Amino acid sequence: MQVRYDARRRTTEAYRQPQTRLQKATPTLAHVLALDPDTDSGVLLTPDEQIIRFHRSSVVDFDFERMAVGDRVRCTRPYQLAGEKESWTTTVHFVRRPLRPVLARLQG
Repeated sequence: MQVRYDARRRTTEAYRQPQTRLQKATPTLAHVLALDPDTDSGVLLTPDEQIIRFHRSSVVDFDFERMAVGDRVRCTRPYQLAGEKESWTTTVHFVRRPLRPVLARLQG
């Protein structure tokens, strides 16, 4: 009987402890710098000149085939694979098509 009581007390105490919550990653805004249909990947450029790669399976709510250079996107915090210099992101959300002056600046 004492064992059951102790187990129940420990469970109750565990629920009373403050729970740690995962912090949501802040999204990064970027522009599509290049697309490579042969490797099913692309390159993003952030406002702070950081280059981030992504795979077609990372694109959410939009088709990879419809993406164009200069499109504005929102992506999750990039990560680096062991032994690689490039950063990758796991999720890319389409935001909007750019105005012509922005597109000309990215291409020129």
